Amino acid sequence: MRDFQVALTLFGAVALLAAVLASTVVAALLHDVYKDRLYQYGVLVAVGLPPFHLLALILGTALIIAIAGIAGGFLLARLSRSESWVSNSFLA
Repeated sequence: MRDFQVALTLFGAVALLAAVLASTVVAALLHDVYKDRLYQYGVLVAVGLPPFHLLALILGTALIIAIAGIAGGFLLARLSRSESWVSNSFLA
């Protein structure tokens, strides 16, 4: 039973590390998208786009990227799920 708890703890630690790395990659992606479009945002503000609409444009882009990532993760998890991956050693 102790080995099972250690294995679950290690799996949890690896999952947490993967989540942190994924969050870092998404943050870097959003930063690059914002940095690349900074000139365009300046032009939009110069021609009279209200700041609220600019914020909605930026957050909308971030939301689309986040939803695409979540959907891709769920799809990948669903496709890689198989009954042949079940190990009897963890079920004992």
